Formats: sequence, structure tokens, C-alpha cells
Amino acid sequence: MHLSVPRGALIAGLVLGVILGLIYGWMVDPVPVNDTHPGLLRSDNRHDWVILTALSYVADEDLEQARARLNQLDEDEVTQVLGLLIEAYAAAGRPPDVLRPLTTLGKAYDVDTPAMRLYSRDAQAADLPAWSAPTLTPWPTPTLIPWSLDTAQRTPAPVTTYPSSTAVTPGPPSSLLSQLSLDDQEQLCDSERDPQIQVVVVDEDGQGVPGVVIWLVWSDGTDRAVTGLKPAQGPGYVDFNAAPGVNYTVTVDELTMPLVTGLHLEGCPVEPGEAFHLGSWRIVLAPGRR
Repeated sequence: MHLSVPRGALIAGLVLGVILGLIYGWMVDPVPVNDTHPGLLRSDNRHDWVILTALSYVADEDLEQARARLNQLDEDEVTQVLGLLIEAYAAAGRPPDVLRPLTTLGKAYDVDTPAMRLYSRDAQAADLPAWSAPTLTPWPTPTLIPWSLDTAQRTPAPVTTYPSSTAVTPGPPSSLLSQLSLDDQEQLCDSERDPQIQVVVVDEDGQGVPGVVIWLVWSDGTDRAVTGLKPAQGPGYVDFNAAPGVNYTVTVDELTMPLVTGLHLEGCPVEPGEAFHLGSWRIVLAPGRR
């Protein structure tokens, strides 16, 4: 004998079973929830926890809360991740308002990196990079032998070897820095590249000058670079990423000499049918009367 079950009764039974199962799982015999802590996370997640804690400290600078968030992690691991984070942010040109709090947090965990010595709040002026005067090795005085009166011929003087270089490579002279001014400003239009502010420092002969500290300053941040770190672009070249709608100032010599102000990205001339895009700026600084 074959019995048929109405379709409506079958659907109602399935819905009722689901409801009863949820009630049992949520109310009658729920799965217990156990507390956990960051130390039980996978290594990549632990590293993310350290980074998020560090960025939270940048926002509130609450050292006790940051320590409470990190106290269940291995301190050596925290030290390693903080050191890598600070160096990565410094290399990426993050502003001092971010790097200084990170440096303070890093010092609390005995982190010591080159970037921390630059951005530490309590760094003394002597700890900041400065141009060192070269250490010059005196040239030896050559021994000159006079003409021979008997033969009327000159006896050759002994060969004297002179030092080929000084012990310290000198940086750009302060006289050059004090004479720098805007020599040229050119808009570069390349739709395939992100807009930049490029700065080139040249001497009186038009040769690129390496080792000049260039600052890019805007209303809520700063960026810093040193000429000569991109040899393919020339010894006096640096570049900075730039954003639309921001007014920039270009300075040298630790923010004491503003040379270009009110610099902002502008749209490039486009042909009919060509997409709008922002151009970059190329700034040339050279000695001149200011």
C-alpha cells in the first residue's frame, strides 16, 4: 500500500525541524565560548595584532593600554615587528607625526633602529644628521733641489706621493645652500605615471649636487628626501608623491629655507577624446640672488 505525503506537510515539517534545531543549539545546549588571547593566534595574525596596536598608539598615545594589548605576546616578537614597522614606515616617507609616536612605543620595547634615532622626540641636535666638515690630510712638503751651477742642468726632484682623497666626503657647502633659489619650474604630463613633485639641485655649473636634504611640507604633514639616492636620474635628483588639492612648500636645510610655496597639482592640456589627468612638477634649484 503506497501512502503519499502532501507537499505542504513536508515543507512544514522541514521548517519545524530547523526551528527546533536552532532552539536546541541556542537555548537548550549552546556551544560554550572560551576566552582566547592574541598569543594563541597564528604568527601572521600576531604580527597584525602588533601593527594594529602600534597604529592605535599613534592615535591615542596611551602607552599603558598598548602594553596591555601586547603583554600576552612574546616580547622578542613584539620588538622585532615594531622594528620592521618603523623602518618600513621611514623608508616609505611617512610623516614625523606618525614616526615619532611609533619611536616612543619602540623605545618602550628596547627597539633600536636608524630611523628611531632620527625621529625620537628627545633626540638632541647632535644626534640629527648634519654635514661634517672633511678631515683633511696635510700634503707633505716636497724637497726641491736647486740647479747645479757646475753643469747648468737641473737635478730632478724626488717624486712625492700625495693623498688621493680625504677621510670624509664633504657634504654640500653651506654657502651653496644659502644661495639656492627657484631656477626653473616645468609641468610634466605623463598619463601613465602617478603625479609627483620632482626636485633637482644643481651648482653654478649646472651639475647635480648630491647630499642635499629636501623637505616637502603641507598643512598636515612633511616628507623628507636626500638628493643622489637615485643615480639613474642624476646626482641632484629627488622625487615625492603628491596628491590633488594640496598646497606644497619646498624647502632645504632642515625647514629653514622655503624656496617654493603654493605648489599644487594641475591638469595637463589634453587633446579631444583624451582623458583628463594631473601633471607632475619638476623643480630646479640653483644658486642665484634671492
